[in-house]
Amino acid sequence: MAWSNRGLVLGELKQYAEAVDSYDKAIALKPDFDAAWDSRGVVLSNLGRYAEAVASYDRAIAINSNEDITWYNRGNALDKLGKNTAAVASYDRAISINPSNTDAKHNREIILRKQT
Repeated sequence: MAWSNRGLVLGELKQYAEAVDSYDKAIALKPDFDAAWDSRGVVLSNLGRYAEAVASYDRAIAINSNEDITWYNRGNALDKLGKNTAAVASYDRAISINPSNTDAKHNREIILRKQT
C-alpha cells in the first residue's frame, strides 16, 4: 500500500510526524492492516509518544497476535512508560512466538535485573 510505503520512507528519514500521518491514511483505507498499525507505533515511539504507540501495537495485535516483532515493540514502549510487568509479559509473548528473538530475551533480562 502506497501510504504505508511512504510512512516507511519517512520513518527512515526521521520525519516521524509525517510518517504517522501516512500510516493514518493507510489505516483509514485499510483498518485491518496490522503492519501499518505496528509501524505507526514505531514512529510514535520515536517521537516519545509511548502511550499512543502502545495503543497502536494493541490494534495490530488485535488484528494479528502472532507477530513477535509487534509484541517486542510493545514491550519496548511499555518499558519506556515504566510498566515493567506488562513489558516483560510482552517480551514473553514475543519469545513464545519466536524463540530466536534475542532482542526480546535481552530486554526482558534487563527489566528483570532492574527489579531485583
